[in-house]
Amino acid sequence: MNQGTPRITAQDVCDAAGVSRGTLYRYFPSMDAVLEAVVLRLRTETDRELNRALEGCESPTERFAAFLKYSVSNNETRRGSQFLQVEPAFVLRYFESNFDHFIARVLTALDPVFDAWEADIGMTLDRGALAEMMVRLALSETVVLPTGGKHLALRLQATIDGVLRALKRD
Repeated sequence: MNQGTPRITAQDVCDAAGVSRGTLYRYFPSMDAVLEAVVLRLRTETDRELNRALEGCESPTERFAAFLKYSVSNNETRRGSQFLQVEPAFVLRYFESNFDHFIARVLTALDPVFDAWEADIGMTLDRGALAEMMVRLALSETVVLPTGGKHLALRLQATIDGVLRALKRD
């Protein structure tokens, strides 16, 4: 990915890892298995790093802001954009097969935020729809990089905060 090649080859992986093709194929039966291992590692690291990014967030507003900031700047998102240029079919399959995991990640991270929002506005939110919207937003910005240098989620944060304040007053 770092070299901008149109497709990752077994030889590229062997050269980067300093191993022979025989050694590579002893541990991975195919290049798809290598790619699966790479993205599984990225997904696991992202789950762990998100939990760390949310540690110590006292208020729902602070937690939501930390979540948005992390969501647009994590390795999975950044590498996903790079990976998409090199292995587009694989990345699209990865997005589809991990879609439920991504939604569960958002729901887990934002559960306390949604609780607070529901208490503030006095109504039940469709948490699944909100989480799915956030995942689809992140995936869209992986495919089409944000314009103007600022991610849409961060641009919308002030609007969301304002709407919630207005609803809370009513």
